[in-house]
Amino acid sequence: MKQLIKFWKAFYILCTILISIPAFSSTLSGSVRLKKRTLHIKISYPAGSREQARYCLNWSRKYLPAVERFVGRPFPNFKKIEIRILKGGASNKGTWIEIGPVKPGHPALLFHELNHYWFRYYLKAKEKDQGWLIEGLMSFLPLAMHHSGYIRLSPSEICSIYGSWIFRYWPTVPKKMSPPLIYAQGKKWPRYPLFYANTFKIQYIIYSELGKRKYHSFLKNLIRIWPVTSLNKVIKILNRLKKQNWHKVLRGWLFPGKFTSIKPGDFIDHDNDRLLTIQERYRKTSPKKADSDGDGYGDGWEVLNGFNPLNPRSRPAQNTIVIDGVLEPLNKKPIVQITDPKGDAKSSTDIKSLQAFRIGDSILLRCEFFRVEQRTTFHTIHLYDLNKTNYWLQTWNTRPDLYWISTFETGKFSKGRKYEPKPRLENGFANVFEMIFRPADFGLHGKFRLTYFAGGCDANGKKFWQSDSVKVFVPWSSR
Repeated sequence: MKQLIKFWKAFYILCTILISIPAFSSTLSGSVRLKKRTLHIKISYPAGSREQARYCLNWSRKYLPAVERFVGRPFPNFKKIEIRILKGGASNKGTWIEIGPVKPGHPALLFHELNHYWFRYYLKAKEKDQGWLIEGLMSFLPLAMHHSGYIRLSPSEICSIYGSWIFRYWPTVPKKMSPPLIYAQGKKWPRYPLFYANTFKIQYIIYSELGKRKYHSFLKNLIRIWPVTSLNKVIKILNRLKKQNWHKVLRGWLFPGKFTSIKPGDFIDHDNDRLLTIQERYRKTSPKKADSDGDGYGDGWEVLNGFNPLNPRSRPAQNTIVIDGVLEPLNKKPIVQITDPKGDAKSSTDIKSLQAFRIGDSILLRCEFFRVEQRTTFHTIHLYDLNKTNYWLQTWNTRPDLYWISTFETGKFSKGRKYEPKPRLENGFANVFEMIFRPADFGLHGKFRLTYFAGGCDANGKKFWQSDSVKVFVPWSSR
């Protein structure tokens, strides 16, 4: 009987292990020449993920030699590694790493786990408290490399990395979910939902305080003494590079005590220009003005695209279409233009005018306001034509992507319906609301009615305030 029980226990454990092993239907292989040897890379991926696998392989071949040059240390003594693409989770086990989910244009997890080849845990008692340092470095390193010219990230990849590590702070987060990362007497807090988000913020603060060159020196000093077994050693390196009260700068984030120099509210975009107040502080742009230099292009867009947000002469060519929520100069005649009376609705966002421009096979929609509501504001667009094509599009100002698309079908309202192919939409909201979309994606091939609503609710989505709206008929024909 005991032997039977042991058998079934062993059988259960084996089944559990087999079930937990992900099913990889395909592999993709490549190699890259590093300082000491050629490294062979195999990407194992499930069905339907070949595009993601190719993205991982291409970036791995570029990224690994760039890290070697940046940190001044060769890749560890592995001749080959395997990267496994999963549905969720991430880990680095030496000869293989697991990452997921992975999408082209979203490299944060891939970079994070590849970085662990240089900055590993050694599981020593004194080193366990330095998780805030290790995980933050792994997340922030690709941005430091990009700004120093070791790799070249696209604007969307930069935004994706910031988004992946939850750079923006949400005021509704309970304080207990965001404690200092080092407790009194050096004891660490247990892991919590915003652990990785705050380790990333700490590295951003250190980078911004030091500047890119001194931050590069900071990393090289760290890797010389790796693994880091003492927080005092980290502070000593920081003081050597910039003498200041680092305990005060990082209080509330790393050290116990109330936030002093930098507060959670600094990680909010108060003027909707896609730069958080903390970023505006270090770049010396205005946190209350979306377009600091008045050239018609939002501060965030200029930074992401290599322009100077403090120099009005640093801007793209005239008639460059930029969807950033700022009214840039556009030498085009609108196909629709309508004004709206001031104070005609009990809304905290008061619409002034609406314009629609034809841009190829797309429509650029612009709405100006007498007064702009900077709290959470929903932007809703209703599209309707003579064939009873009936769509609702909605977005809100804290998200640059579309919130939902809906339609009426057989008299019923279907919220959040998915469309294939996915509609191409961009929108932005700062001192104006802008959206560009293709009418053909919504079955619109002739004249249609467009109604725009600007309204909002509080951060919890409970308290709503009234909307202002404007309605126009758009002359349209597919070319």
